[in-house]
Amino acid sequence: IFKNDTKNIIPSVLQVLDTTLTDIDNITDNYVAPNLQQMHLKELIITSTDKLFQEKNTSYDLSSIPDKFTLNPVTNINLYRIFQEISNNALKHSQASSISISANIDQKSLQIIIKDNGIGFSENAVASSGIGLLNMESRINSLNGNLYIMSNEKKGTTFHLIMPLSDIL
Repeated sequence: IFKNDTKNIIPSVLQVLDTTLTDIDNITDNYVAPNLQQMHLKELIITSTDKLFQEKNTSYDLSSIPDKFTLNPVTNINLYRIFQEISNNALKHSQASSISISANIDQKSLQIIIKDNGIGFSENAVASSGIGLLNMESRINSLNGNLYIMSNEKKGTTFHLIMPLSDIL
């Protein structure tokens, strides 16, 4: 009896291992960036949304950001992860054909807006979704910032991040 069970279990275990290895490979491809903590803001935004840029019509307006503008390492890590989550959600769910990413710095804050023209989502969909949005909110809260999500089921979704400069430099 044990020999018959082994014949059925081994292929199943091997399939789970293959799936796990593929998942680990995807995660490391998506979530590891070289020199992340030292990146300038423009480079950070472009690097973290590169997959989005490769697959969608993505435009950047980073003209108000000085070329060498750098945030503290903790901020870089948190923003990088937020941008990746937004990018992954846009690729998986939005059905957007175009995305715009803009950033603006004034005397007190950094504001970043990521907007798509996709199918949007309802408030109920957010409540039943995974932990991605909760992770983004947690990360922006750790920077004493705010994340505003505006979504219209026919006009797309906008993510608006606002962070006080005093807490992110």
